Amino acid sequence: MDGRLYVIGEEDDEVGPVKIGIVYQGKRAGLNTGNWRRLIELESVPVDVETLRWREWLTHRRLRHRHVHGEWFNVRDLVPLTGWSAFLDGVRDASLHGIRPFRIGAGDCEARTVRQVRTCGRRHFVVECTCGDFLDGYSGKAMPTVLRRYATEHLELPKGHLLLQELRYEVHNEGFRDVE
Repeated sequence: MDGRLYVIGEEDDEVGPVKIGIVYQGKRAGLNTGNWRRLIELESVPVDVETLRWREWLTHRRLRHRHVHGEWFNVRDLVPLTGWSAFLDGVRDASLHGIRPFRIGAGDCEARTVRQVRTCGRRHFVVECTCGDFLDGYSGKAMPTVLRRYATEHLELPKGHLLLQELRYEVHNEGFRDVE
């Protein structure tokens, strides 16, 4: 099953916000549902379905300082001349100037990727570290919860560490808010 990370925005707008989101399979419902302005898909890149949620989460996290509302971000000024695909790659790789250099790591260890896998019909997240170790999250737990567990158990960060506090926030319609 394939997934896609997409960017949508107003058709003739060079400065307005864009929506960055994911779709697991097929196409989204009509782009203009609930919006009177003409929206178009500016970019859509294929992403392995197991890492799709991680890619979206990390993108939103690195663009947090550009957050407008829900999944909408003011980022058009960051898009290189090579286009939206290069923008999404630059955010993923943390190589794009103007993004927040967010990482979940300490010393030589860093969360390389987080996979959403299904076992016995239940989903759970598995964190892969750059050191080669894996942390298998609890079934049914949200990704930020599993990442906090990775930070405390694998990275051995103290409970009051700033990274752990930041991992408590997730994007919602009104902005980033505390989870669990």
